[in-house]
Amino acid sequence: MVKSRRPRGPCCLCGRPMSPWAIPVWVLDLDEKRVLGLAHSTCAKKLPPGSTILYKPDEPPPDEAEIEFRRKIRDALESPLLTPHIKTDVVLCARAILVRALEARIKDEATFWRLAKELLARHPAEKAGKVEQLLREVMTHE
Repeated sequence: MVKSRRPRGPCCLCGRPMSPWAIPVWVLDLDEKRVLGLAHSTCAKKLPPGSTILYKPDEPPPDEAEIEFRRKIRDALESPLLTPHIKTDVVLCARAILVRALEARIKDEATFWRLAKELLARHPAEKAGKVEQLLREVMTHE
């Protein structure tokens, strides 16, 4: 019989046990820079963007550097320059790149900018320049 590599134990959000069919996610406290534990993906849906990472048995839990960078991306997504009510192509493209960086579990600035350049290569040069300028502004904004 093959042993399941699914996590056992309770959900850190609701306290119910994790079933073999549950999709577990790591839950992060971005302000305290720590991992809270594993939770059901359905329990974690209400959490803000960037505060969950899909659990994969082969990958270690997120470290402090990754949590710190995710916090920086979360702050950039919450920037007034990228508010959802402003729906220009440039803003939507910048938000999409930030969300893609969260999904890719990027841990540092250099990797983030490589991903951004790769994604922006598909767009016209003028738009790509504006998106890159906006990303630099929100990523350096404290």
